[in-house]
Amino acid sequence: MITLSHANRLPVTIQYPYEKLITAERFRGRIHFEFDKCIACEVCVRVSKWDPKPLLVCKKKIKWMSYLMSFLLH
Repeated sequence: MITLSHANRLPVTIQYPYEKLITAERFRGRIHFEFDKCIACEVCVRVSKWDPKPLLVCKKKIKWMSYLMSFLLH
């Protein structure tokens, strides 16, 4: 029965350069994250639908914390 129900469906494959997939009206594309330009505003966390972990701190803060921790440990 499952095979017969799939026989009436249209093919899913799209010939990309000649045919384009119709996207939703509000689709803005994938979020591209550049760590160097991050200002920790957390917009990417609020916008994304896949419920990411909280945003990590910037590289400068990580370097400062690692320096501080190594200073305190020695």
